[in-house]
Amino acid sequence: MVEDLFDYPQMVETALRGVVREALTRTAREGLRGAHHFYVSFRTDIPGVVLPEYLLDKYPEEMTIVLQCPRKLPPKRRQSRRGKPPRS
Repeated sequence: MVEDLFDYPQMVETALRGVVREALTRTAREGLRGAHHFYVSFRTDIPGVVLPEYLLDKYPEEMTIVLQCPRKLPPKRRQSRRGKPPRS
């Protein structure tokens, strides 16, 4: 068998982590647009994972969370310099 000198699977994993990192960074900066959402799955049984005991009991190996924004957010009210809402 030929030795894999490039370790393509590791390269692909690194690239995909970069895509996820960039998507989450953009979302943090700009917010979610439209009906976008993220499913984030992670291992709960590796060192360094900190969760409440009841969640570790319920999800001993893996947990998936969904990050999404409500379809329509209420408009933000502007504050005047004195901390009172502007007159309508």
